[in-house]
Amino acid sequence: MKNSYTLVELIMIISITIILLVLAIANYRSYERTLTLSNEAEKLVSFLAEAKSKALSRALTDREEFSAFGIHLSSPNSYFLFADTDGNLVYNNGDKIISSRTTQLIDLTSPFQDFTFLVPEGEIYFNGATSTEPVEITLTHQQTKETKIVHLSPLGAVEILK
Repeated sequence: MKNSYTLVELIMIISITIILLVLAIANYRSYERTLTLSNEAEKLVSFLAEAKSKALSRALTDREEFSAFGIHLSSPNSYFLFADTDGNLVYNNGDKIISSRTTQLIDLTSPFQDFTFLVPEGEIYFNGATSTEPVEITLTHQQTKETKIVHLSPLGAVEILK
């Protein structure tokens, strides 16, 4: 009758345990990167929804009435919500920044910099002009190159693809 494990059996058990642990850590890191990308896409959609909501509700900020609210992509990894003070439907230095966001490890690309919702209709403008075609903002994870796409319809509907 055998009362203990042999050295070979112990080495096999430890080896299998280490292999499973390495696989679990690798999958967790991949999951964490995917989660970072998904969270950032949700935050961008939230900023766009806030801009549209402010436009539809004729929001007043500091007792000033604004003609439009929008999102401006200021660099590959930052954007902000702004109130259009001069009615040109694009961000410029005279407009009021309401809130801003800088992403970590995520780059944003789009053919447009400004996505503006007109008060009070909520009609969307891309760089100050209307469009009959949808527009996409692509979010790319810098390390994995995995992407998410935020899709904006000409009617102002926003959704995340992929």
